[in-house]
Amino acid sequence: VLRCDLNPHLGSAWIEHTPRFFGLRITIGNDHTIIVSMPGEPLLELGWWVRNDTAALGFTTTFLAGYSNAHMGYFAPPIEYDVGGYESQLTFWGIDTAIKVRTAVKAPYHITMSDKVIHVHNKAEYDALLSKNDLVIVDFSATWCG
Repeated sequence: VLRCDLNPHLGSAWIEHTPRFFGLRITIGNDHTIIVSMPGEPLLELGWWVRNDTAALGFTTTFLAGYSNAHMGYFAPPIEYDVGGYESQLTFWGIDTAIKVRTAVKAPYHITMSDKVIHVHNKAEYDALLSKNDLVIVDFSATWCG
């Protein structure tokens, strides 16, 4: 029996309010692949927005890593938000959520295409980088062998 009269509430700590985004660039020859984190579940249209943004920067392949580093619910674009349903109801940050996430995601892939990438050489440097609670960019380059 569902007891709606109890009116239970979850505390504010159950969902992330300050997400971290990251970008991982893998370059092999002239192929640039990027893995971009999103702290929730993007709907299809947001995925296409990000893929088009990264293609315009020269990335040949884009992977979206949903539910990475945090959980902030669904990311419904405005058109889907207005349609309704569980995905829009679980888009906790309003009708512009997908637009805000797209904007936040741009920072990692813009930086991965620049010279501002930090190269980490050991675990101590990695731990120090993470302790700053700032944008984390990881860059790998490879060449084909054999």
